[in-house]
Formats: sequence, C-alpha cells, structure tokens
Amino acid sequence: MKEFFQTQAPSKAIWFTGQLFIQHGKMIKYNHIGFDRYFQEETVVEIEQGNIISEERFVNGIRPDDSGFPNDPDSVIAEVYRRINWENLPELSKEKKLIVSLKTGEIDSLTIIRDKAGEAYIKELQTVLNQFPQLKKFYARGKPLEEAYSFQVIFSNERRRKSNR
Repeated sequence: MKEFFQTQAPSKAIWFTGQLFIQHGKMIKYNHIGFDRYFQEETVVEIEQGNIISEERFVNGIRPDDSGFPNDPDSVIAEVYRRINWENLPELSKEKKLIVSLKTGEIDSLTIIRDKAGEAYIKELQTVLNQFPQLKKFYARGKPLEEAYSFQVIFSNERRRKSNR
C-alpha cells in the first residue's frame, strides 16, 4: 500500500466501477473452453466508483426439485439410442451417421445438424428427439446456464443387435 498509494491507510478504490464475483464452497462445474468455473455459491457485488451499490448471493447448480433428465452428454446419447425403434428402420448395408446438436438453457433443443443418412433414419431420430424429456437445468447466478454439445448417432447392424438384447 505504501509503495503504490504512498499511504499506510486503506484507500477507497474510487477508480473501480464494475462487478466482483466471490465464489464460496466447492467447484461443481468446470468448462475447459473459456475456463468457466462454477462454485456451489457465489456473491456478486456491484461497485460504482468504489462504492458498493448492491450485493446478491446465488446458489449455483441443479435445483433439488428439478425432475428433468440429466443434461450430461453421455446420458443423453445413451437415452437417444435406448429410444430408437429399430423395427421402424430398414436393414443396413452400411452404417449411417447423423450429427445431433444439444443446447440447454432457457429452452432445450435437440436438432439434427447433418442428415445424409436416409429418410427413414432421419425420421426415426427426429421422432426420438421430439419426444425427448425435458433436461435438468444448471443454474449459474440465478439463470439457466446455456451450453451446447454435438454428438454423433450411428445407425449400424452392431447397434441394432445391441439394442435387441
């Protein structure tokens, strides 16, 4: 303090206007892209020219009363395969691949983003996606966190055999 501000006494940070984010508890979610970290609780302090304007505390994570489907990609992929009705699909001479986009947040969406697999496969996958249950919402600072994932759905004879067990 003495070297930087030429004083021993605490100085008011009148040069600062913005928000301070103070995390509490354990880290409960980490996103490597962007290095986002979400902790159990968080306090957001709004400061204007060194004066505290407001202070708000949030509980982050999935709310205890949320009965939705788990929103992690592995669970979603497994459930998509579980819901495919293979009896609706013709025999395969080679595997067919579709890319699906999963977006979470205020509104969830599961959509086909690449569809060169043939009409019957596209139709079956679209039926599965249209009937997919609502996903659990992860809240950060009081709002549902928006996340996006893409994954491949592979229609193959091996998948057909595994699902018919």
